[in-house]
Amino acid sequence: MVSIYTVQSNTTDYKSFYPTETDENAILEMRGALDFHGKPRKDDWISMPVYLRELEDYNIGKQSIPDIVSLRSTLVLSEKAKKVLMPYLSYEDELLPLEHENDTWYVLNVVKKMDMALDREKTTYYVDELMEVTGAKKYVFKSELLNGVHLFKLGVSNFITIYCSEQFKKAIEDNYLTGVKFEEL
Repeated sequence: MVSIYTVQSNTTDYKSFYPTETDENAILEMRGALDFHGKPRKDDWISMPVYLRELEDYNIGKQSIPDIVSLRSTLVLSEKAKKVLMPYLSYEDELLPLEHENDTWYVLNVVKKMDMALDREKTTYYVDELMEVTGAKKYVFKSELLNGVHLFKLGVSNFITIYCSEQFKKAIEDNYLTGVKFEEL
């Protein structure tokens, strides 16, 4: 059995990126630019100006800049995080440049989709009153299909949630990269 985790940003202890734009139409356009859903974006990617902001009111003044920052539903890697995590990215995944002050950060666009690795018979689902599946309750994966796969997305989460392997999680922890937390499935 393989251990799989969701990768989530830790916005309680760390700052997050936000677009610097204040024009409502420009903000809506930027939000659209950040809706990846497992699709390649390198050909139409346009970097946008961002700033770091503290999110949780009760932790104002205590949040630091992490190695991995959240920006909407995706993750943004520092140069340090990029170097550590490059071996775990697939040839499909993209690192899209993002400018913040004098530094270049990299939006991680996970493009690898692994719906076939989800054991649909053994996975249990949330179902709404119309009997429509709204998400997975308990995930069960076909281990043999995830051999060597470290990051991926699933259709059951609308290709938004980032899933990772034990090795990816361990690389972050062993290199003391900050800004994310994991939930084992």
